[in-house]
Amino acid sequence: MKRAGWKVLVGLAPGLEVLAGVSLWSASGTTEGMVTYGLLHCGAALGVAWGGRGLLGPRLRGGPWLAEGFLFASAACLPFVGVLVVALCLLCPLKTPAPASRAGYRVLEVPVLALETGEVGGKLGLEPLAELRRDGDEERRLEILLESRRLGAEAAVRLQMTALKDASDEVRLLAHGLLESRERALYARLREVSEFLARTEPRRRGGPHLEWAQLGWELVFLGLAQGEIATHMLGEARSHAEEAARLLPERGGPCLLLARILLRLGEVDTAERALEESWNRGLAPEVVAPFRAEVAFLRRRFGEVRVAARRSPKLARLEEFWR
Repeated sequence: MKRAGWKVLVGLAPGLEVLAGVSLWSASGTTEGMVTYGLLHCGAALGVAWGGRGLLGPRLRGGPWLAEGFLFASAACLPFVGVLVVALCLLCPLKTPAPASRAGYRVLEVPVLALETGEVGGKLGLEPLAELRRDGDEERRLEILLESRRLGAEAAVRLQMTALKDASDEVRLLAHGLLESRERALYARLREVSEFLARTEPRRRGGPHLEWAQLGWELVFLGLAQGEIATHMLGEARSHAEEAARLLPERGGPCLLLARILLRLGEVDTAERALEESWNRGLAPEVVAPFRAEVAFLRRRFGEVRVAARRSPKLARLEEFWR
């Protein structure tokens, strides 16, 4: 039924309530009149509650029959006026603010990593990767590894992976310990999220599904899961990201994460559709642009790569080089 049909159904409910009041008044308080009024009143309440099902969006309906039950109780428990009030609320809702246009988004500059500036306590230096690769002071290389714990995950893992090839046993052992500690923490959190999912009602699983997908993606993206384990982890992360996108229909983040996973799996067409959905759900163009550029590059549509690059501050230098 279209929205106009639901409005007609809600609009008929007050008429039925008026008829119920007339029947009660004409019967002068007899048992037959009370029964007739009760049946007509309940019918009007049921009609306005059922009509509300079509007028309320999925977000306002909540769980199965939750909103309908609330509307029916509100209309039925207030004789004479309950149906009228509920009908007015459904037919004349308060105006909600218009959603922000994409032009209103503002992208903040991402701070430069300390890995690039050497500003983490002044101990990393300007070229920590180069220092790790040189056969210099072993104490200095150990110090760089210890300081890497204060960096972001991607930069820290890159340093620690490099140190696994160090000539010193102590450096290699420290790097292995740091990587193993990070990997154990991620897998432990995955188990916690899985247990939480098992005891959560289905309609509230959107957030946990998204977190599971993010954790699985991080394990693969950082290189902590490789080979067959990485393939399995990507498959699981994809399933959880799809569920998160379904259960969180107003958020574009799950679709963007799903697109990144699909790109890693080589499913370019499906990834492009996921990116388009994340755009439709309101993600800023600057956020989606790098991945749209990647899709265009994989499809050898180099003109679209340049267009997408112009929309991303991170790809500005690449776009200038392309000229």
